[in-house]
Amino acid sequence: MIKSFLKASFVLFAIQPLSSCSNENSKATSKIDIFKGEDVNPEDYSPVARLDRSLCSAVAIADDLFLTAAHCVSTCVGLTIGQQINSDIQCELQADLSEMTVSGAGGTYQVVNVQFPERVKMRNNITLAGFDLALIQVDRTYEGGFWAYAKKGDSTIDTLLKANQGRFRSQLGSLEALGYGSNGRQGSIGQLRRGMMSFRGFYSFNDEEIHIGALQAHHACAGDSGGPAIVQTEDGPVVVGISSRLFNLDYPSICAVTDGSLYTNLMSPIVSDWLEQAISKI
Repeated sequence: MIKSFLKASFVLFAIQPLSSCSNENSKATSKIDIFKGEDVNPEDYSPVARLDRSLCSAVAIADDLFLTAAHCVSTCVGLTIGQQINSDIQCELQADLSEMTVSGAGGTYQVVNVQFPERVKMRNNITLAGFDLALIQVDRTYEGGFWAYAKKGDSTIDTLLKANQGRFRSQLGSLEALGYGSNGRQGSIGQLRRGMMSFRGFYSFNDEEIHIGALQAHHACAGDSGGPAIVQTEDGPVVVGISSRLFNLDYPSICAVTDGSLYTNLMSPIVSDWLEQAISKI
């Protein structure tokens, strides 16, 4: 009861979910960008790739598998502000698979399979059912390699996150967000950017999301939906979250005034079980 009450109280500080919208060519575009981040060499973070049609980001987690945001490939989140804050939406594929490609190390890869939740339900921007996550399979082995991803019961990652809560950098447990979105300057989409983030805590009804970043500091913003949040461990980077939306209701498109961002939590039992089932179907 106390836990539910505390989570419900986040409504006063909740944020605008950033779903796909349309540009002048009626292509889906993402709404996440690494605000106040730095340009980095894609070769140093080669598992991070781009979804060409939706202008979103993605991250490789196996030879031919990527994670991204569900709203980058489906109708899981509504297009209007009202739908995004309060919605109960059946998820459907946005376009034929033949129109979807992933670009990264080694060129362009054709998408051949996509898995995402059947339905996403939100109230006051708190996720009550489903989550903003999609699994993508491409037509051949990705040449950029892949990163491990966190799973339920991963005590090592959980300990690292909590030990570094509120901190931006440490020897182990540093939380980094990556994406190919805009940095606010015209024509800047397409450059990989990286931002050091602070872990703020778990979010939503069943901890399906994590809150990272902070006001006047690095956080996600327009153009990088689907990009990863990674934790540095002794064994290398581990993907812990996939970017979904800003932590801001009042100014959904102004990155400078949002108090961080929400990422789908891969350690959540609900998310982790769904992902393993989705992988088994491919």
